[in-house]
Amino acid sequence: MLRGLLVIQVVAAGLLTCWIWKSAAAHDDFPKIVDTQNRKDVPPTPKEAVKLITVPKGFRVTLFAGEPDVRQPIAMSFDDRGRLWVAELLYLCR
Repeated sequence: MLRGLLVIQVVAAGLLTCWIWKSAAAHDDFPKIVDTQNRKDVPPTPKEAVKLITVPKGFRVTLFAGEPDVRQPIAMSFDDRGRLWVAELLYLCR
């Protein structure tokens, strides 16, 4: 049940994204999108990112899933058994 609901949410989010994208592109007065990110910026690897996280004394951060196992996560949810479900959107509308 939870998995089916998550799939429905992912599909709905993808369709909404496509609709917004195409609606925005149809208007000539829409502001031009400018990429402000420095091309030399490189995101940390999952293992490096864990080392950068600061937590209170007595807590620890553990990496249990990272790239390339998980790519482009768009939603996460824990079920009643404590399992983490991650939805990925590997392709955006083209």
